[in-house]
Amino acid sequence: MAEISNGNKKKTHPTFVYLFAATVGMGGVLFGYGTAVISGAMLFIQDRFHLTTFQMSLTVSMLLAGAFFGALISGKITEKLGRKNSLLLGAAVFLIGSLICGFAVSDTMLLAGRFIVGLIIGMTSFIVPLYISEIAPTSLRGRLVIINTLAVTGGMLGSYILNVFLAPMPHNWRFMLGIGVLPAAFMFGGLLFLPQSPRWLMKRGRRAHARLTLEKIRHIDEVEAELEAIEAVINSQQSHSKWSDLLKHKYRGVMVVGIGLAIIQLFTGCNAVLYFAPVIFKNSGFSGITAQLMATVGVGAANFLFTIVAIWLVDKLGRRFILNSTLAGMSIMLLMISVLLRYSATNSLCRYFLIGAMIIYISCFALGLGNLFWLLISEIYPLRIRAKAMSLATSINWLSNMVVAMLFLEVVNRIGSSGAFAIFTIISVASMVFCYLLVPETKGVSLEKIEANLNSGKSVRDIGLPVTHKMRLLNLFKGHVEKVNKRSNENLKNTETV
Repeated sequence: MAEISNGNKKKTHPTFVYLFAATVGMGGVLFGYGTAVISGAMLFIQDRFHLTTFQMSLTVSMLLAGAFFGALISGKITEKLGRKNSLLLGAAVFLIGSLICGFAVSDTMLLAGRFIVGLIIGMTSFIVPLYISEIAPTSLRGRLVIINTLAVTGGMLGSYILNVFLAPMPHNWRFMLGIGVLPAAFMFGGLLFLPQSPRWLMKRGRRAHARLTLEKIRHIDEVEAELEAIEAVINSQQSHSKWSDLLKHKYRGVMVVGIGLAIIQLFTGCNAVLYFAPVIFKNSGFSGITAQLMATVGVGAANFLFTIVAIWLVDKLGRRFILNSTLAGMSIMLLMISVLLRYSATNSLCRYFLIGAMIIYISCFALGLGNLFWLLISEIYPLRIRAKAMSLATSINWLSNMVVAMLFLEVVNRIGSSGAFAIFTIISVASMVFCYLLVPETKGVSLEKIEANLNSGKSVRDIGLPVTHKMRLLNLFKGHVEKVNKRSNENLKNTETV
């Protein structure tokens, strides 16, 4: 651990916080790989088990059903076992579920394995951003939580690439589904060396252990102040939270925002693209499995690369600006996709424009909703209800995911791919209005300050920073403004000297 001196004080460089976030972020790889690998595997599973359209949708959705229940129970599990131990349990069970999928001899056995994998994906999708948000310094919280989403998109991209290479092999779908044991094993090994969340330790009365953890991931002179802030929040809570607490008037705004984001993230079409891209490209006139899978790799690559861009931007431009601008981009691209799908089956030029529109759409999603839903629900809820509220929001997210996966192919069969994306366009425009009116700006605001603002009666939009159009522009050009001011002050001093 590197140390630097500052007067008589020693500061510990927060290197370990990056290591912790990267290790825990392996849960995102499980999430991404487990959900996306089916897009390629389904092309072969359909022939192996002679599946109908409904059975194909069920095979995709069974994982999402498991994720719904996994997210629903994860709040209670993580409060009992702690963030670290819950993730250890999840990695071990994910490994077992992947083996069941890989060795499945019937569609029933495959569905069982998918459900088990889904349970753990649901748990980790809740626990990982929670853990990272509780160990991250305020100034880095946004980008560290998004490391988890980077891992998710990296897992998705990895599954798409592996699908291309494994497609020509015998037993291809078995390898596609079974390789999930590798990230699960790496995650389990890495977690053995990580500490529990300092906030969870403090809730358990283990102040000394919480101090040791914070000393590894904070500057030394910040540790006591953070411990006192966490302690003050815990002492203000008279009892453990109950599910009924989520209905209290003072929490109503943050619950609406969390649940609303959970729903619109899926009903704006992202996972219809990520899960069914090969099917969409097949219906659009792309011939050959390799061409369909390669086009899907392009979508996955954009998802991954723009998540990296989001890591850099989220703590610079803020949550609201990114969310609102990317939703506008998504709406435009969804409309274009809907139009292009009408003509792509007979027009090769439209097919290539379609790939471009899908890549831009998924890039906007990766910059905005793909990351910011998980980040915001880890920030806006008070500590007392955080585990249960995040669990509920995550469960509704997975339920929405399941509904879209179950209905998408049926909707396509009834009104066509173009009609399905027209529906996504309308929902995306409505989502812009929702986010503009309600989503708060939490950039640079500590979790304890957000909670204090909520308890003081501020509206949900103002529990972070009250962001105006002028402030957004100043943040965007902050570096330039500071340079101009500095130069002006220097010129003024020179003038006074003369």
